[in-house]
Amino acid sequence: NFDEVFFVVSHSATDPNTHVSDLLCSYKNVLCITDEQLWYNNQDELHAMVRSLTQTFRNRYEYYFGTGNNADWLAVENELNAVERLDAMARVAVEMVNEPLEEVDLKFGVHGGGGGDATATAANDESGGGRRRRLSIAKPGGGCEITWPQAPVGQIQTAYAASYPGCGARMSWNLIEALTGLWTGDDWDNNQRGKLVVTVKTHYPHDAGKLVPWDNEINRALVIIRNPMSAIPSFFNHIYEIKNNLPIHSERAPVDAWIEWRDRLAESQI
Repeated sequence: NFDEVFFVVSHSATDPNTHVSDLLCSYKNVLCITDEQLWYNNQDELHAMVRSLTQTFRNRYEYYFGTGNNADWLAVENELNAVERLDAMARVAVEMVNEPLEEVDLKFGVHGGGGGDATATAANDESGGGRRRRLSIAKPGGGCEITWPQAPVGQIQTAYAASYPGCGARMSWNLIEALTGLWTGDDWDNNQRGKLVVTVKTHYPHDAGKLVPWDNEINRALVIIRNPMSAIPSFFNHIYEIKNNLPIHSERAPVDAWIEWRDRLAESQI
């Protein structure tokens, strides 16, 4: 038996067949979330969605259980973990589109899509050999079909994509996948692809990064360089956003906060 039960109900705000009544949602121990609140189209919207839902749940949690109950799982770092997990789930959903309907990814509970219009495709070059990346495939009737990166096959050497934080590592990660059509990863293995990547994003030897356990197998690297006059403030903006529960890449830190941090730590960053 439980003394307290808290319900989270997902429903559609526009579909009358799945809409939950306002009366049910008014109960103190019920939090109603609409499908529309879970939609996102890019990384920025994903961060904003997780942050909004976290704050909504925090408000209701405190209302129901009391503010004295310390919920560590609502910490900022756990919000970031949620973003990484949702991002990984979205990638798995794309990868499962072509799998049979009976196939299931046990980690995320994603079923195979049985093929269809959303099939991820790879185009060959004119000689018919080798895999070549296209940004999209134009359809005869209009529109386009976006191809998605795949796991590397054959003798492809993994390289470190190394940079100081704030040099555009995330943008480079996306560009490498877009241009090569191959998976990329990072030193913390957030997308859990392990060695099945063409590059490993890392900030090592900065304390925000590390070497992967299979470092001895990586014999090359590309170094992403940005003017320190821009990179260091950009890194601080990221720190400021996390500390203040702000969406990632949403705004610049106040000048006085930057000056305080700069005078205290900029030299060590250099």
